[in-house]
Amino acid sequence: MENRHLASIVLKRAAKLPAYQQFLHKYGIKKIGKLEFENLPIMDKVNYIREYGSSDKSSIKKAPPFVYASSGSSGKSTFWYRGHELDESGVANHEYIFKNCFQIKKTDPTLVVICFSMGIWVAGVYTMDCTRLLADDGWNMSTITPGIDKESIYELLEELAPHYKNIVLAGHPPFLMNALSFLKSKGQNLSKKCYLLTAGDKVSEKWRDTALEIMGTPGDLSRIMNLYGASDTGPIAHETLASITIRRLAGTNKALAEKLFGGIALDPALFQYNPRYAYIEEIGGELVITKDTYCPLVRYNIHDLGRVLSYEEVVEILRETNSLTAGLKNTLSRHKFPFVVKGGRTDVAVTYYAMNLYPEQLIAWRNDSSLQKSTTGTFGVFRKTDKTHASEKLEFVIELAPKITKNIQNIHHRISSTIVKSLRELSPEFRKMLSTLGKAAEPSFVLVPFGKPVLPRTSIPGITFNEGKSPRILF
Repeated sequence: MENRHLASIVLKRAAKLPAYQQFLHKYGIKKIGKLEFENLPIMDKVNYIREYGSSDKSSIKKAPPFVYASSGSSGKSTFWYRGHELDESGVANHEYIFKNCFQIKKTDPTLVVICFSMGIWVAGVYTMDCTRLLADDGWNMSTITPGIDKESIYELLEELAPHYKNIVLAGHPPFLMNALSFLKSKGQNLSKKCYLLTAGDKVSEKWRDTALEIMGTPGDLSRIMNLYGASDTGPIAHETLASITIRRLAGTNKALAEKLFGGIALDPALFQYNPRYAYIEEIGGELVITKDTYCPLVRYNIHDLGRVLSYEEVVEILRETNSLTAGLKNTLSRHKFPFVVKGGRTDVAVTYYAMNLYPEQLIAWRNDSSLQKSTTGTFGVFRKTDKTHASEKLEFVIELAPKITKNIQNIHHRISSTIVKSLRELSPEFRKMLSTLGKAAEPSFVLVPFGKPVLPRTSIPGITFNEGKSPRILF
């Protein structure tokens, strides 16, 4: 798909490590030699990260400069190590977005407002470090870190915004939409200088249009850019004006959507990436990443559904579907990078407020004996949005047991309190979100009579996830 220079560098580093050597031995490989890269085993969080000690996964003998966390399916945090490799790729990605997507000049006074949760989670601190390093490199840039506190964001903008030409709000899409509406209600004028840098979740084009309307810049697609990354790998890719324009065209051109997205459902996102910092393969419909990190990752499966397309392949697809206008051709010429299509996660049931919630976390409530007589255990989880995708809500739809017709309000209360308690215990990110946003972020609950579920019935009581019109059975 593109040159293998990065893959060769990462493999050379990894081949010297005890952990990777043991990993290869497990697959019957005693020496890499002239083994083709495509024949190397695929690693992931389970078979590599959790299997081997951190000291065996890095050639660097000193302690890592930075440690951050992500929450997995067990609710137990996974800790990740960051060194200069991820700093370099993060700075490069952010600089490209500021300069080539937002078209902010290096000399322009720019205030970056970090609206991600701070603490041990990766997004907030990592974005802060990248913008600080850009300032060290000559960008006329200040960074401030209010986190997910709308009042603080409003107060600091009232005081600081007049002193800057550009304001960049960086955060998860659901919170940024909430914050934008709040700022507008307070009379904050965002039309002249505001940009959004989003991450942690893909955004829909309806969401983008709504955000641009609130900002007072309808149709200005250069104002919002979404970054694709993971705790495991750091930044992978990001939107450009070219990728956004093509994705929007695909929304009204079925032939283009079919050739571009290859049948990936649930509103796939489209990004571009720099092969200098990420080598991406498409294997079995999933994205496999090779990335130079503190603990080098060789063919690492982050379990995102997706596909990889070269720049030339996308241009050809546009030609075949009569989509390559003169304007788009000019836009593409400014972003000559390969493309990556991202669908959902194969190991995640639902994403809510940019948190990944896993099946194990969502089904834990069924172990509560006090609920087993009143429900069948069949339930669904929906991430519901309004028509404009401006707000979202997590909704549980739960089937009642046969002949349950009385004390429904009491059952509803027990189910809702049990599920919220369970999620708080199993997901540190959910717990943090509730402590900050309160009841506004709590799920809603719908109980349906036995035999009349709003979800497709399965032979085995299970869980479904719906982000569009057709729910998807997970197990």
